[in-house]
Amino acid sequence: MPECSVIMQSRRFDATKPPLGLRRCPNCGLPMFLSSIEEIEGAREDLRTFECQQCAYAETVVVELV
Repeated sequence: MPECSVIMQSRRFDATKPPLGLRRCPNCGLPMFLSSIEEIEGAREDLRTFECQQCAYAETVVVELV
């Protein structure tokens, strides 16, 4: 089997033009960024944590995997 390598590239987002589906902070209204995804063992769900870089607000939501 041939070896594969993946190169991670950072992306810079313009806060005035957030990507589609991006959550907005309820405190300051700026875009929140996905900071972590945790699998829930034995379930078809995961926990996704979104953080605001401006005011440090964070929220975690449960997402059902289809």
